Amino acid sequence: MWLLPNDCFTNRYLRPLVLKLMGMKIGSGCTIYKAVYYGSLKNIKIGDNTFINSGGFFHAGGKITIGQQVTIGFQVSFVTSLHEIGPSEQRCGMLIRKDTTIEDGVWIASRVFIGPGVTIGAGSVVAAGAVVVDTMPSNCLIGGIPAKVIKRIDS
Repeated sequence: MWLLPNDCFTNRYLRPLVLKLMGMKIGSGCTIYKAVYYGSLKNIKIGDNTFINSGGFFHAGGKITIGQQVTIGFQVSFVTSLHEIGPSEQRCGMLIRKDTTIEDGVWIASRVFIGPGVTIGAGSVVAAGAVVVDTMPSNCLIGGIPAKVIKRIDS
């Protein structure tokens, strides 16, 4: 996949087709730029007309579901698992997988981190550099470390 060029035709038609053939569920009209890392392709589902910019990281130990008409900026990270805190002999405990959902119409700006078990409600905007570790409601501007609702967005 790294051999495919980063041009309009490849990003819009070829790359989604190759990812479908490798087991990812991708809707129609998606644009996916080069240099995106995918964990388990079978755990990723992307809705129609979604745009994914370059440099993303889709861990996908748990399921990642992305709705329709979602825009994802460059270097956005989706991490779907974490470890329990173990005993003092070894603090990195048991692995826990949690599904992540991005609902329809969401815009995730550049360099956002989305943690395990998070749902971002439809029509929300996540500001650049946010660290989202909790579920967020629909139609909100979300930002910060850790991310919180900054304000409601009216149509």
